[in-house]
Amino acid sequence: MKLNSNIFRANDIRGVAFEDLTQDVVFALGKALGTESIGKNQNDFIIGRDGRLSSPQLFEWLSEGVLSTGCNVIDIGIVPSPVFYLSTFNLSSSSGTVITGSHNPADYNGFKILFHNHSTSSEEIQSIKQKIQGQDFVSGKGKMRSIDVVEDYIDEVISNIKLERQLKISIDCGNGAAGVVAQRIYEGLGCEVEGLFCDLNGEFPNHHPDPSRPENVKDVIKSVTKNKLDLGLAFDGDADRLGV
Repeated sequence: MKLNSNIFRANDIRGVAFEDLTQDVVFALGKALGTESIGKNQNDFIIGRDGRLSSPQLFEWLSEGVLSTGCNVIDIGIVPSPVFYLSTFNLSSSSGTVITGSHNPADYNGFKILFHNHSTSSEEIQSIKQKIQGQDFVSGKGKMRSIDVVEDYIDEVISNIKLERQLKISIDCGNGAAGVVAQRIYEGLGCEVEGLFCDLNGEFPNHHPDPSRPENVKDVIKSVTKNKLDLGLAFDGDADRLGV
């Protein structure tokens, strides 16, 4: 198996889909994550994914690897990263991963990983790498089930936030995973919402989903100024990065 060591970053795993993240690599990663999860007394492992074109295939390979260790998979579908994070508090497991390329180009993808509600440290990432290199896996036969966590997330946000007045806002989801929840949440909070690029499209045809770059927030700026709105919000590909 050809393994590019550069995909193992400080706190996550990230590379070019189907080039760095091949079937063999992603399957072995699933085996490593399942082994690690069982070693931490977590027999269920949550897996979510973003709307990138490569994410369904990476999900299939990764989940096969996890299941082969005897660890069960909880499939939470397409979700922004914050929805995945909340699921580790609400479901039967506090460990899992969301498959996402975040704010990277469309051909990239990756894995943000939690164990016991904590993001993986650089030491834990290296431990996962060593498991893959040493083929140090347990074996078994896990089961998969699907759970919808989006409705609980929306309900929890809306029930915990009360705005002092109605806001007129523009939101730019950048065709990323924010589109699954963002407009529904802000309208549920009583906002008047102008939605931009809220449909999922893993090719990101309108602009790159990185709101830290000025050229990617031109549309939301135009929307706020043209319609005399209070606020503009722009999300990255997995909605854990925000431009205001």
